[in-house]
Parts: sequence; structure tokens; C-alpha cells
Amino acid sequence: MAFVSSTVVSTGWRWRSRATGRDGKAWSCMGARPNGEGPWDARLRHWRKCSSSVGSLLLGAWLAQRVLSGAILWPLPFSFHPLADAPVLTSSSSSSSSSPPAALALTAEQRLVDEAWRLVNDAYADPTFEPAKWYRKRVQYLKRAYVDREQAHAAIREMVASLGDPYTRFLTPAQLQSAEAVARGELVGIGLELYPTRAIPAADVPGAGRLPLTPSEDSGGGGGGGGGIYVAGVTDGAPAARAGIRTLDEILQVDGVELAGLTPDDAAARIRGPAGTSVQLLVRHRGADAPELVSAVRQALRLRSVEAPNERLDDAAYVRIKQFQAGTADDLRRTVEEVRRAHPGATRLVIDLRDNTGGSFNGGVDAARLFLHRGDVVVYVSNRHDVQDEVRATTDGPYADHASLPVVLLVNHATASSSEIFSAALHDHHRAAIVGERSFGKGVVQTVQRLSDGSGLAITISHYETPAHQDIHHKGIEPDYTAACPRDDEAATDRWLRIQDVCVPPEAWRASA
Repeated sequence: MAFVSSTVVSTGWRWRSRATGRDGKAWSCMGARPNGEGPWDARLRHWRKCSSSVGSLLLGAWLAQRVLSGAILWPLPFSFHPLADAPVLTSSSSSSSSSPPAALALTAEQRLVDEAWRLVNDAYADPTFEPAKWYRKRVQYLKRAYVDREQAHAAIREMVASLGDPYTRFLTPAQLQSAEAVARGELVGIGLELYPTRAIPAADVPGAGRLPLTPSEDSGGGGGGGGGIYVAGVTDGAPAARAGIRTLDEILQVDGVELAGLTPDDAAARIRGPAGTSVQLLVRHRGADAPELVSAVRQALRLRSVEAPNERLDDAAYVRIKQFQAGTADDLRRTVEEVRRAHPGATRLVIDLRDNTGGSFNGGVDAARLFLHRGDVVVYVSNRHDVQDEVRATTDGPYADHASLPVVLLVNHATASSSEIFSAALHDHHRAAIVGERSFGKGVVQTVQRLSDGSGLAITISHYETPAHQDIHHKGIEPDYTAACPRDDEAATDRWLRIQDVCVPPEAWRASA
């Protein structure tokens, strides 16, 4: 019997296999026997040995590919772990036994964990992502035994958190339903927008203390802070507004439960509830030392993405986009036309994006197209393989003419995500000037995937750059004109005077035209 060995030769794509016979002399698969032409039976044995060697190489390459793709769990001695839906085959302890190995199917909870792992593995986009390290997470979490669905959810949450991406996060069934309702503009709650916190110099925003990391509308976000959770915005006329809660107030407790260390998802789940029921919040108002206990009654809310208070700034119309939804572009166009009809002398437009934490990616893109010419780039998007695609305006927008309607955008530190896509698109095409504070800086896009049990995952699937190829992630957009614009909790008269006289300097209009 011959012993076959394989040798890979480092000469480009070429390889060489050698077989050693009983006589100890090596046969080369790329030539004849070293001692010359042999009989036909010897040459036949030679090629059989070579074929065996080539087959070993091909089998090894196939197994390596299957291991790296996650189709086979490896390494476990003498064990193969096929796809999650197939049984796990474990070898018998006795090598002489002829009986087949026992089959152990994954439990329903393990399959759920594996389903979540696969969604991330197939879609997650981040330059720091290490497939081999993520594969080891699969092995680690599928070795665990889960007694119920809650343990599986906790494992998924822990596994996803190990990525270090606050935007990629697990959503319980209730949180997923709430996120979907927010995307439709429908919600039962008290009308708060929440975000977790990260420590920054308090001087950046007087009275803020901490600023957001991941915005959330009563239902989304990831990563908590060390204290309470701050309010990013309040829906006009909603129970929270009637209870006196304002932007940048800090919520410390919900019905007596401390929020320290919790995510906005956890806090929102406690704030939500059936319509007509009440909730108590311990709130520290912005600038106050002592917290206050306030109550609010939950109700069904219709979240309007665009609003236009019955005010105008001299010859400028004022429109506010509170959140980007699927229909925001239509709402924005309709609102602008209504304002222009109500104020025929309004020849300029102020679009307020302050505290707009984002929302629908497509909603922001479609709204930007209203102000761009056909072929203008709205945003560049790069997938997990760094393949960059461009999203363009497909037609001339109704407000693409600079001279007919100059535009100024108001932004602040909580202007994020889709709001930044909208702002950068108009700014980079010289369609609008930006006034206010540096924006938040969220340059990644997520998709929400539903798991088989009704829970879900928000997964970062791409990164984006502005039309000027600027990466704003963790950097934000610098305004053309820095201004301390008034907040909604100030007196209406003072607010409008300050927007007119302080926030929008005359030179901003010249820059936008």
C-alpha cells in the first residue's frame, strides 16, 4: 500500500502532488517515474495515487469553505454540526461500533438564536466586523441550553451587543410592533421622543448635561447611559406636553422603576400601555435641581411628520419636519403649498429640522428630491463589501429652482440620520444654507428584520456619504452660520422674534440662493 502526501508549490496557481511507493521512490504527478518509462500497470498505479492525492486536496478545500461559511460547526472532535435545521451528528465513543451516531436536533430556542445570528452574518455592515470572531459567537451561543423564550431573547440581545454597535439591537415583539407603528405615524403613548445618553461637556448645550447617542421615538434606540433618559422631543398637544414635559428634560423613573442603565427600548416599553391608563414619571426639568413627579394618561396618537404653525417670518414661510416617514415628501409639498397660499408674500422658506432624530431613510431621500434637479446625487451608500451606490433625483423637483424659493435649514445637536441626509443633499447642491448647531452625526443605515417568533433585529446594513463625499458619522454637519435658536418651550412671541432676528441672519438667504 502506498502512502500519499500532497505538496503545494508556491508558483502562482500551480501545485504538485507526489506519491511514494513501496520502494521508497517518489513518483511525480507532473511527469513520469524518476527512473524512466515503467510498465502500463505501474503507470496506472501512479495515476491512481495522483487522483487520490488530488481528491484529498479538493475535499479539504470544500470542507474549509463550508466551515468558513458557517454551514458546519467546527472544531469539535469527531463531530459534525450541520445547518441549524438539521440534526447535530455526534460520533459514537467506540470507534469499532458499526451503529450510526445519535442525532440531537436543536431546540426551538437554539434555532431562534441561530436565526438571529444568520441575519446579522448575512447583512451586517461595519469595517470592524470580524467574520471569524462572529462565527465563534455562534458556536458559543448554540452550546447553551435555553429553558424558555426569554432566555433565548436575552442571549440574542447579549450576542448582538457584543458587536459594539448601538444601532444594531434586538427588539422584543412589543418593541417591534411599536417601531412599526411609529414608522406608520401611529402610536399609543404619551408623545415622547427618547434617546439614551453619552457624556459630553455640559457647556456645549446649556442645561443639557448629556446628549444623545441613539434617538428613539418611544420605541427605538440602543445603548443606555448611566443616569436617566433624556427627552429628544414632545408631540404637540400630546399628554406629555400637557403634563409639562419639555425637550432635554431627564426622565429618572417610570412608575417607580429606576431607568438608570436601561435602554430607550426598555424605558419606552414601560411608558407605553393601553389607551386610557395613566403613567407616573419622575422628571428633572432642564435647568432644575430637584425632580418632579408628573402623571400622564396614555392615548392613541397620530404622529404628523410635517407641521406649519400659523406664523411667518416677514416674507419667509416656516415649516417644521418632526420626523421622516414614508409619506413625508407628500406631506411637505402639501404643507409648503398651503403656507404659500395663506401667506402670498412669503417668497422664502425656513425648514426646521431641530430635534428631528431621523426616521425613514426613503422618507428623507424623497423629501430631498423635491428641491433637486434630475440627476443630482442625494446620497452615496456603501454596503458591507464597500461597494458604493448612488441615489439620485429622478426628475426635477417642484422647488429645484433656487431663485424662486430660497431655503434655510435650522438644525441642532439632535438633528440626526435621515435629517442629515436631507440637510446635506440640499446643502451640497447649494440649494440651502444651514443655520444652528453642529448636527448629531449618524452616517449609518439600518433595516429591521422580523424573527420567526415575532421579535426583531435592527441591523446596520450600510454607511453613507453626502453628495460631496463627506463621511459625517460621529462628526455631524457643521452649519454655515452658528446660532443659538430658541426652543419650543419659550414664549411664542420671543421665539418667533429670535428665529427672525437671531437664527436666520440676512447673509444666510444670500448663501442659499
